[in-house]
Amino acid sequence: MLLLKNQYKSSAVGVLGLFGVIIVCVATIFLGISLIFDIIPEFSELNIFYSIILLSGLLIVSLILLLVESSKISKYTKEYHTTITKSYESVTSLTNRLEDLSIYEIIGDEIYISKEELFGYSSEQFKSYPKLLNNIIHEEDKEIYEKALNHWLQSDKQQIFKHEYRIKDKNGDLVWIEEHIKYWKDGSGNERYTGLILNINDRKLVELKLQEAKENAEEVSRLKTKLMQNLNFELRTPLANILGLTEILRDEVKDDIVLNKINQINREGNRLIQTINSIINLSLLDASKYKIKVEYRAVNPIINDIIKEYKVIAEQKGLYIKFNSYKDTYALIDTKLFRNIINNLVDNSIKFTLEGGITIDAENIIENDKQICVIKIQDTGIGISKENTGAIFNEFTRFNEIHNGEYQGSGLGLAVAKKMVEALKGEIIVESTISIGSVFIVKLPADKEVITSEKKLTEKSPAFIQTTLEKGKSPKVLLVEDNTTNKVITFLFLKGLCNIDHAPNGDEAIKLAKENNYDLVLMDINLGAGLNGIETTFQIKKLNHYKNVPFIAVTGYAMPGDEEKLLNLGFDYYLAKPFKREQLLEIVKSALNIK
Repeated sequence: MLLLKNQYKSSAVGVLGLFGVIIVCVATIFLGISLIFDIIPEFSELNIFYSIILLSGLLIVSLILLLVESSKISKYTKEYHTTITKSYESVTSLTNRLEDLSIYEIIGDEIYISKEELFGYSSEQFKSYPKLLNNIIHEEDKEIYEKALNHWLQSDKQQIFKHEYRIKDKNGDLVWIEEHIKYWKDGSGNERYTGLILNINDRKLVELKLQEAKENAEEVSRLKTKLMQNLNFELRTPLANILGLTEILRDEVKDDIVLNKINQINREGNRLIQTINSIINLSLLDASKYKIKVEYRAVNPIINDIIKEYKVIAEQKGLYIKFNSYKDTYALIDTKLFRNIINNLVDNSIKFTLEGGITIDAENIIENDKQICVIKIQDTGIGISKENTGAIFNEFTRFNEIHNGEYQGSGLGLAVAKKMVEALKGEIIVESTISIGSVFIVKLPADKEVITSEKKLTEKSPAFIQTTLEKGKSPKVLLVEDNTTNKVITFLFLKGLCNIDHAPNGDEAIKLAKENNYDLVLMDINLGAGLNGIETTFQIKKLNHYKNVPFIAVTGYAMPGDEEKLLNLGFDYYLAKPFKREQLLEIVKSALNIK
């Protein structure tokens, strides 16, 4: 009613309307009396007519004003009803809440409590609250509660004491409660403690279930990551042997039939490595554990490297692969993610192209007032129907299902590429026509200003150590590797470049390092029993000669973050297994400063 009354009082429109009606009524009465008693004799019929017209107009205007005000009153009445309803709900909620709430007051030795019964205990029992609490508080919570309470009592007690703990109710059931205590002094200077006890059992049970679910999810995630790490390492070592040996055989075998089979083994091995990488990357991206390091850089060199890698595969299928770029194109990228994106897209195009080839274009453009990098990978392949263009980015969706099992693959390449593009805040779209080909368009941010100074600081490249060789001297290299096949492959890959000594374990490596002055150390990380590669490196680096000798970590540990971890632990270079001859030669020549 107060709301309605105030709204009505504040309305000038209503007052004017009401005042107008009153004036019309008074004027009409006065006019009638004047006519009956001839109070105004000179008042003609014409004047009477005009007066009636004027009064009628005033009456109409007043009624309109009252009508407007009436609609306002109706609106305010509805608002008032809504307010009352909400107030009722709030009071009801508060009343229900108060059922779980009790207040007590401690004055001197006396304890007063607001309820006759609490958790099955009478108010009389609660008068000896400290003693009662000692008997009913859960044993696991007792010591923590007492420490917290004593610490508060010994403080200035300006802050309100708050603590959650479990008690046993009268039936022996555990109940979670939340206690608040406020210290204050009354007007007479008496110390008083006002306490509030709230039953939070329902809320706490929900919290505990959520916490348990969170811990279970984290444990599953941890086990999944550990499984991925072990799977990654255990598969990479034998694959390194297979791929390394096929590279060596490819140079030695002259028979075309045998050479084709060796190339096939090499291709399948590389495809398996790509599948492993896709599974791991997808797992890490889904778990948001992939640490992205964004930098503003030209993409041209990366695309050129990828084309070199795929040129042999494309030529074996009779396809061309080319990159059209007339000037440097820049983007905000994580180099590893970007390389994986282009790798997956090029691999997909080669797989589904039977004749013709693949063309890559890259350029910077302005779109929606923002600088972006656009990369197009166009093929002359089999194409994709409109109804399937959306499905190709789904995990484990293979063209086997779309093209009757005619093409092989894990069905992860495009799904991983899409997630990686999105992780870089970009987008990927496909345009395709059956029997003509497909165009995959990747759009990435390229606005240099969005990189924060904090990111720039974390993206500095490590300061690589290089050996300065004496002119005409053949460099001496120490290879620490427990796998015999890996040892043989490394020896053959580096044949003619340097002299190599081999140590199968950490202890033997330290012994050889003390006896010789090596120009470079190639260190495996997992060396079986005994010292690992990291510990062995620490020990060797303590020797005077090895302060400025480069160490290369050559390892099957190739999860995202492993490279940064090993570089931070003292290694100067990192090479993941399996590696190609060119990769090993490039990194060794860089470390030895060989042009």
